[in-house]
Amino acid sequence: GNVGTYDSDVPQPHHGAAVGGETHHTHKVPTGGWSALRYQHVVENVWQRNADAVATAIESRVRAGHRLVLLAGDPHSMTLVMDRLGETRATVVQLGSGSRAEDGGDEALQQSIREVLMDHTTRRRLELSHFLKDRLGRSEAVATGVRDVADAFVRGQVDTLVLDPAQAAELSLVPAEHPGLVLGAAPTDQPLPADQALIAAAALTGADVVVSSRAVMAGTPVAALLRWDQS
Repeated sequence: GNVGTYDSDVPQPHHGAAVGGETHHTHKVPTGGWSALRYQHVVENVWQRNADAVATAIESRVRAGHRLVLLAGDPHSMTLVMDRLGETRATVVQLGSGSRAEDGGDEALQQSIREVLMDHTTRRRLELSHFLKDRLGRSEAVATGVRDVADAFVRGQVDTLVLDPAQAAELSLVPAEHPGLVLGAAPTDQPLPADQALIAAAALTGADVVVSSRAVMAGTPVAALLRWDQS
């Protein structure tokens, strides 16, 4: 199986590897008798070992932080991989387009991937929008505005940074006004573009970053879902 890691819908993965690859006795034969049963058992073991190798490679990507897994290929092999993944933390989607076409082209596969990514992104943004509105309505475990979000980063509270990039880019943040705010090698005594500064803080603290609109965030260009509430 080929396991690739993508950071966009560009067809080429930024990291890929071929795993499994055991090809000895990969096809069953229509013969009878005890020898045929033994042969088929060997074939099934080969399929299982290859599926285990693919699932192990997928789980290593999930542990690294990836949360969406797309499977394409032989239906039986995909079922084996799905069984092996079990209670994975990622969302797993089996693509209906299957594997590549006989001519080696993969246009149908890439189109299927893009459709799933669009659907996944749309649903995630809608869920986040409802979740954020609920938090804002209860004033619970949420921060709004550049200063409050920056202070939440100092306390290590930010789970998800939500921002309107165009609107946040018009604001500034002075790191020195938020002692303990970590932004790498950026100067601390000079105003920095708020969008870049907060994204840097998210990257350095392991927080997720989601693009949204100011309207969703009750008129503020920056908000954050917090790991815990602090009055």
